[in-house]
This record gives sequence, C-alpha cells and structure tokens, in this order.
Amino acid sequence: MPELATESLPGLPEGVVAPAGIDPHELVDWREEYIGDAPGGLDVSDAEMELAHYLKVQNAIEADMDRLTENYRRCMTALARKRDGYVFLYAARAEAACRELLKGGKKKSVRTLFGTAGFRATKELLVVEDDVAVLEAAQAGELPAELVKTTTTTRIDKEALNALYAATGEIPVGCTLRPAGEAFYIKD
Repeated sequence: MPELATESLPGLPEGVVAPAGIDPHELVDWREEYIGDAPGGLDVSDAEMELAHYLKVQNAIEADMDRLTENYRRCMTALARKRDGYVFLYAARAEAACRELLKGGKKKSVRTLFGTAGFRATKELLVVEDDVAVLEAAQAGELPAELVKTTTTTRIDKEALNALYAATGEIPVGCTLRPAGEAFYIKD
C-alpha cells in the first residue's frame, strides 16, 4: 500500500491527500487546464469541469489500454513466429544431436544447462483429419452408427420469459426483477 502525503489537496474536501511521490497540486491542475480550453474562459461550473476531467482521463486510460493490448498481441504474434521459425530451422538438428548423444546407451534423455531433451514412447493414435467424411461414412452405414454422437443444448429463451412476465406480471421462479433506474455510461 503506498504511503500517503499529509498535505490536503486545495479545492477538494478536507482530508483528501495525494499518494506519496505525487505533487498534490498536480492532481488539481486539471481545473486550470480545462478552464484554459473552455470557450468563453471561466464560465464553466465545477461540476462540468469535474465531469469533463473524469471523461478526459477515462478516455486516455482506455486508449492506453487498447494501445497496450494491441502491442501485446503484436509482440506475442512476433514471438510465436520467431519460435516457429526456430523450430523449423533447428528442431531436426537438435533431435539428431540428441539421438547421437543417446546412441548405444540406456539413457533416454540428455541433461544440459538449459534443459533436458530426450525421447518418450508414444502410443498409436488415430487422428481424424476430415470430420465431415467420417460423419458421412457413418451415416451411410460404412462405419458403425454408434460413432455418431448427437448433442443438444438446453437454454432459457429470455425473450419468451420477458413476454411471460409482461403478460402475467408475475416474476417466474428463479428470477428477480431489477428495478428501472439510471446507469452511468461513457461514449467516445
């Protein structure tokens, strides 16, 4: 938890303090900044200034989050490509080197400073490469019918549930009614 400064912030309720390392006056400089940008100079209420500042900071934070998310996605894509290229170029050579080091011995793995490499026995595995072809063959009788599995999803039709409530006025079992009200929103 950050330490708190003891200096109250001017223009804000008594006792509101800045986190340590932040100039308390910096937190309220936005008032002057907004007043300078406002058409007509000082003819802006405190409520308008606070709302405008909140929206400005919120939009800046959202933009930063979007930018960082996009940068993260690009970095991860670049790293995945680099890894795949490295595997393509060197995996066969590494496997051959490992086989050479294990040749003639009972060991199944080689330890290095950077990790362990080796070989494990794998079982035979049937891989379905074309689901549609297998499904069509089973439906045509070329394969046993028990290979085909049909699943269904049961769900509540919310439109019908709302229509029932509108018609009867009764709240169905397992439901609650959220009263009408206002929700604060931000739109770019």
